[in-house]
Amino acid sequence: MDELRILLIGEVSNFHIENLAKALRKYSTKPLMVDMMCTGDVSDNKLNDLHKIFNNVYFRKEGFFLKKFRNAGPLYTLFNIISIIKLSTSIKRRYTVAEIHYLDTFYAYIVPFIRRKTDNIFACLWGSDYYQDRAAFGKRQKKEFDYLLHYVDKILVGTSQMSSEVAAEYPALNGKISEIRFGSPVIDRMEEFLQTANATKIKERLGIDPECIVISAGHNGAREQNHLQIIDALEQTVKELGNTKIHVLFPVTYPADENYRNEIRQWLQHVSFPVTIFDKFLAEEQVMEIRVVSDVFIHIQSQDAFSAAMLEYFYAGTVVLNGAWLKYPELDTAGMVYPTVENNTVADLVNALKEILSNMQVFKEKCKGNRNIAYNLKSWEANVYKWLGVYDQLNASTQ
Repeated sequence: MDELRILLIGEVSNFHIENLAKALRKYSTKPLMVDMMCTGDVSDNKLNDLHKIFNNVYFRKEGFFLKKFRNAGPLYTLFNIISIIKLSTSIKRRYTVAEIHYLDTFYAYIVPFIRRKTDNIFACLWGSDYYQDRAAFGKRQKKEFDYLLHYVDKILVGTSQMSSEVAAEYPALNGKISEIRFGSPVIDRMEEFLQTANATKIKERLGIDPECIVISAGHNGAREQNHLQIIDALEQTVKELGNTKIHVLFPVTYPADENYRNEIRQWLQHVSFPVTIFDKFLAEEQVMEIRVVSDVFIHIQSQDAFSAAMLEYFYAGTVVLNGAWLKYPELDTAGMVYPTVENNTVADLVNALKEILSNMQVFKEKCKGNRNIAYNLKSWEANVYKWLGVYDQLNASTQ
């Protein structure tokens, strides 16, 4: 099989899959086919977008029967699995590799059918599937997840920290774990954007006072970002510093948890500083604008595998305040400079914020060297060749 044939499997909302496909097609110098098998429902508009990215798209419509049982718990899960099995058996091609992105437990029932299409099945752990989801598993789900890890031929993880943790918990799997990172299309485009971007004009367009220090609170709308704690700490910080003007950005576009978004809005009703909430889909250029205007990015989520957003803020020259419990050996080894908050408490966050906001220019100067490090760690141009190398090895072994 001279042509590399790659089948990416996952939800259409998982944008990393699309970005990976785009990067593979852009940088591969060999014949390449990248297809996608969508495990969730696909709208007509989304399907049109996918056909522009992938050679072939395998999908199913969630018809009346599945929609009728959507709230039926285990019954819906059963019918959904049967539907995905039917989808997988409809695929006639064979692939160099089939790669599951975001390891959901229902794949335990799908992988034997995927095996008929390829000799190589990879599982790409994204972080939240391994940390948050797995923490809530019952006994049956834990068995399904463990079965999957043992069944697949290779486990891809984004950081050395995660690689060590998976290997420590599953010693028998150590030989099949590979550290490999997603790139960030934002970082790939940021250099060109920074040459023409005007932070003052962006602030004006966003309704931000040019004299304000701009702070980004988290990078998505998940409860694990600890927005409420950040709000409390910022309010206390502003009161204690007295004359410091801040404007706080809340990018909460996903996940689509409107109850939690309303909780954030309610918490913000009585703060003494201006805020901007981003709760609708953001185009790439809008994401870059948020990175560029942010002086400080507060990154104190409960757990994290390796946030692309964090590296984008580093690249933009933002001072990243990171929770000390979030370990990133790659950043430290590469020489990345960033302040930390030791404990996940309001008091500690207030102390860290006061230090940064009182010495903003000093911290900005210290962080100037982060841009090149971020590019090497997170651009697709720097990372895609490792993905291609892994696939090429598989192709060579079949010759």
